[in-house]
Amino acid sequence: ERWLGETRCIPQSVIAALRITEQEEFMPQSGKKERCICFNYFEGEQLINTKFRALPKLFKMVQGAELIPYNIDGIKGTPECIITEGELDAAAFVTAGRTDVISVPGGANRNLKWMDRFVDSHFEDKRVIYIAGDADPKGEELKQELLRRLGRERCRVVSYGEGCKDANELLVKAGPEALSQAL
Repeated sequence: ERWLGETRCIPQSVIAALRITEQEEFMPQSGKKERCICFNYFEGEQLINTKFRALPKLFKMVQGAELIPYNIDGIKGTPECIITEGELDAAAFVTAGRTDVISVPGGANRNLKWMDRFVDSHFEDKRVIYIAGDADPKGEELKQELLRRLGRERCRVVSYGEGCKDANELLVKAGPEALSQAL
C-alpha cells in the first residue's frame, strides 16, 4: 500500500475500490516466494483471475484462469470507456476520477481473444472509447488492433505528452488533473 501510494500516487481509496490486495506468492522468475501486489480480476462478485506483481517487475497470473479485462464491471452500461495497457494505468485514471476504465489482461499484444466475450455486453453501447496504451512499439501495436476491432470512428487515442510513457507516469509527474486533460 505504501509503495502504491508513495511511488505510484494511487490513494488508499482507489486501492480499496479496485480490490487490490497483497500476499506472498511463489514467483518463477526469482524461484522463491515474494511479497506481491495482487490485481484481482473480478466479474461481478466472482474472482476470475489475479495478476501477481513482485518488485521489481516480476509478474504472473493464475494458471488456467480465464483472461478477462481488469475492472470489467467499471465499463458495463457506460457511454464511454478507457482501455489501458496495465492495471496501474487503470488505477491512475480511477485516481483522476474516471471509473469507466479497464486494462487489457496480458499487457500489450495483438491477441485480443479475451475481448470476444465482452464485445456485445460491454463495448457495443459505447459512443466514445479512449485507447490509452503505452507510448512504445508494443503499445502502438495494441492501439492499432483495438482501433481495428472497435472501429476508428468512435475511438480516441490518448497522448501523454513529451517524456511520459503511460497514464501512471503522467499521474506521478503531473497529477490527476493532467491525466484528465490528456483525455
